[in-house]
Formats: sequence, C-alpha cells, structure tokens
Amino acid sequence: MRSRNKLFDTFQIVGFAASTIVAIALVIAQVDPVQCTVIGLLLAVFTQLFDLQLRHSSSEDRLLLSNNLSKSLYRDPELLDQVQHIVEDYYSIHNGWLELYKTCAQYMVSECHRVLRSMAMGILEPPAGSQFTLSANAMNLAQKSIKQVTDYAAIKDAVQGLRGWYTKAWEETAARGVQTSMIIVISRQDLKDIFLQAKTITTPAGMYIAISDELPAEFDQNYFLVDDRVVSLLERRADGTLCERTISIVPVEVERMVKRYDQSLKYARKVEDVIAEARKNLV
Repeated sequence: MRSRNKLFDTFQIVGFAASTIVAIALVIAQVDPVQCTVIGLLLAVFTQLFDLQLRHSSSEDRLLLSNNLSKSLYRDPELLDQVQHIVEDYYSIHNGWLELYKTCAQYMVSECHRVLRSMAMGILEPPAGSQFTLSANAMNLAQKSIKQVTDYAAIKDAVQGLRGWYTKAWEETAARGVQTSMIIVISRQDLKDIFLQAKTITTPAGMYIAISDELPAEFDQNYFLVDDRVVSLLERRADGTLCERTISIVPVEVERMVKRYDQSLKYARKVEDVIAEARKNLV
C-alpha cells in the first residue's frame, strides 16, 4: 500500500513538473503568455484529475476488500474478537521501543499465516508433543479404518510382547466397527526373540509382520492412515523416538500412501501365522 501511494505521489509530481516545463518552453518560444499559462494550467488540471481517478479506484478496491473481510469476520464473532485482539497487540508491540519484540511480532504473524495457508492446502505440521497429532486423535476420528506401518523399535520399549499396541483404545475402536490394521517392520533378530515368547503371546486380528530386509526401502516408512482420507507421516528424532512430521488430506498424497500400504501387505504375513509356525517349531 505504501509503495502504491508513493507511485501516485511520484506521478503527481512528474505531471506538475511536465506542465510547468511545457509552459516555460512555450514562453521561450514567444507564444502568447496567456495561452502558455492556460495550457500549463490545463495540463496540471488533467494531471490532477487523472491522479484522483487512480486514487479513487485504489480506494474503492480497498473498501471492497475491507467490506468482504468485515462480512466474513462478523459471521464468526469468536474469530472477530481474536483478530481484533491480535491487531491491537501487534500495534502495541510495533509502537514500542524494543526492536526484538517488533521483529518477533512480525515473524509470529507471518508464521501464523504460513500455518493456516498450509492447512488450507491440506497439510499440517504439528509441533512435537502437540495435542493435534493424528496418532493422538486417530481412534476418535476413524469411522471406517485405521492402518499403520511402524518399525518394531518404535513400540518394543513401550509394550510387552505383541499385545501392547492393541490397547483398550484400539479394542474400543474395533468394537465400533472400525477396521484396524498394522504392519510391524521387524528385523530377523527381533523376530527370533518373539519366537521365544510364542507360547505366551496372544495376538489380535489385523496385525502383520514384515521382515525389514525383505521390504523395499521405499516402503520402510512409519505412517498412519485414517479412513483412507488422512495420512500422517512420521520420522525418527535424534533420541530414537518417533514424531509426526506432516498430516495430509491432499487426495493425491493420501492415495499414494494407501497404494503403498496395500503393496506393503504383499511383503507381510499375519502375526498369528508367524506365531503358529514358531509354536510348531518349539514343540
């Protein structure tokens, strides 16, 4: 907006300067002084009228934009109240003396816009430990299915045996008619350790095991799928724990991960079949 106003001011100055130069040139050319004055004034008037027209058009656009924004805000009183407080606090900081606060305020406003814009496009990057992760809300959100691929290292310290992942929440979700499915990517050594527990493990339906060195590298990724409409991609932190990197509802991305899950099942075996084989070998 400031650059536009500067452009208008520059145009007005140039216009007045041009009209003055023309008038002086006509005087030097020994044209009648009255005519020179009239021509110079007419040029100045035309410049002013054109400048006013440009400013009016610009003001009209801003008024229309403000009016549309006001209508949207007044339809949501809670949002209107929050936006008003944000604007008041922003200018309270902006009018202060500490430059660090001003810079931080500008960054926070930009970051808020970036996050909201990203979500509007279907992507959410939840902060670590956030209450808005898909893993924390998947059980409540799911209506049809939950699918998960996880490596064994991500769950072995949190659970005992293979029963732990199938918690009360998973049982309640399955009881609602939601199809639950998980592929655990595991090394052969960890699988041997499971074989030693084969006589005491009780396994739920919908759990599969895939050997890590048999699974294509591009399939070895931790992720959640909810109702085949939402996907959450996970990554491992430096301390070895998993955190959600992005949540996406972009159809192309979700469809790609659904196909990847279906392809991963081709490399997996049902846990009950693996355990039955282990029990048979241990007899």
